[in-house]
Amino acid sequence: MFTGIIEGRGTIKTIEGNVFTITHPFKEGFAIGESIACNGMCATVLTSDESQFTVEIIEESRKLTTFGAAKVEDNIN
Repeated sequence: MFTGIIEGRGTIKTIEGNVFTITHPFKEGFAIGESIACNGMCATVLTSDESQFTVEIIEESRKLTTFGAAKVEDNIN
């Protein structure tokens, strides 16, 4: 369960099927396999660099979270 403080906001850059590419304000990327909170939902990092990362959000998770209505250019926590 995520219990941390929001450290930055990202923007959804692309949505391809269930794979979301999200830009972020941090100067470093995230580790592959790292769990990251996106709008309060934990997601596993698939790829990452210094400006963006990708996560897969399965259909059931999309139905139960704000990602069901998410679109490109939306901001996320």
